[in-house]
Amino acid sequence: MHRYLTIAIATTCLIAVGCGPTALRANGGANTVEATSQRPMTVVPVSAVLPVREAISEFARTDSRIEAENRVEVSSEVMGRCLKVKFEEGDHVKKGAVLVELDKTEQLAQLRQQQAQETNAKNDFERMKQLFAKGLDSEQNYDSALATYRQQQETVNQTREQILKYSIRAPISGTISMKDVQVGEIVSSGTPIFTVVDPSSYMLVVRIEESEIPRLHEGQRALVTVDALGDEVFETNVRRINMSIDADSGTVGVILDFKKEDVPKLRESAFARVQMIMDTRENALLVPKEAVMEENSRWYVFAVRDLSEDETPVNADKPEFKAVKIEVTTGLENSDYTEVIEGISDGDRVVTYGQQTLKSESRISVTTAEHELETAAAVTAEEALEIAKARKARGTTNRNMFTPGK
Repeated sequence: MHRYLTIAIATTCLIAVGCGPTALRANGGANTVEATSQRPMTVVPVSAVLPVREAISEFARTDSRIEAENRVEVSSEVMGRCLKVKFEEGDHVKKGAVLVELDKTEQLAQLRQQQAQETNAKNDFERMKQLFAKGLDSEQNYDSALATYRQQQETVNQTREQILKYSIRAPISGTISMKDVQVGEIVSSGTPIFTVVDPSSYMLVVRIEESEIPRLHEGQRALVTVDALGDEVFETNVRRINMSIDADSGTVGVILDFKKEDVPKLRESAFARVQMIMDTRENALLVPKEAVMEENSRWYVFAVRDLSEDETPVNADKPEFKAVKIEVTTGLENSDYTEVIEGISDGDRVVTYGQQTLKSESRISVTTAEHELETAAAVTAEEALEIAKARKARGTTNRNMFTPGK
């Protein structure tokens, strides 16, 4: 729309001024002419709007990726051949659920042998206990039989504990986000084969410029959009601020928490765009950002004013105004609006398009892109150029035919 308005305004101005006619005057000879600026006053079509009263917030913008605070990589404590994989990526698991079964045939055989030895040791101890009670054997032999039995019990218990490791279980409840194991392959100890994440612990870790530290606080709101979820806006809050500054980036880490009801929509590692709300002003006087121009470190707008009684309209066929350049004091701004603290009031219409060609007191007509396009519909840009060139040629011919004193 901005492009169409620019084209429409440019076309209208081109036809109106005829490529900038100048007056030429002979000066001391037929081949010598002097150009003087005799440009007629033109009416510049512009777009203008009234300020609005709304709340405005100032943001610190950054990007991050969603991550789970409660995230565990699962690996095997033992080496073994994979016999069965019970879950796939995306499956939900409960804490303690068996993810993978490894081959424990050898360990079970060893356990059975050790259990038999435990039984023998127990029987020997029971006989020795009876003999010792009757005084038929020494205390030393009794203690030795007891020690052997207890040692065999401990061996069996250790083997049982080891066998449990051949059933790899989920350490937390959550969702399988990574699986790297297949039936039949040898699983090495210490190598991650699953990743389990707890979706309820999804969060964002963002980096904020250290200059913003005085304006950061726990509970502070931040608005988040996730690329994978379109334009939906999620409201988050600051849970923790790491006051240690990263020396390389000059930023501090901030943890943001999502609302509980938003968590099911999220995915780990999804790209997120964050707007941290640093300040908010209620009932602020706002103008479109494009209305505010900078010049020599000062800020200005062009306001629409009525002509005074002694100012004659250039074109009496339609309403005509003048643009007045006003210095303003600005405040907060967002992607669409700038807050104006001083300089204009609620009733001042400000120019939003066409102001680049204006000077203070320039004559203007307030229009819209649609209106200008309709007006210029019958005249293309090429036709407008031809018309302007023809007008310029006619004006130049007439002036060259005039000779002072005749």
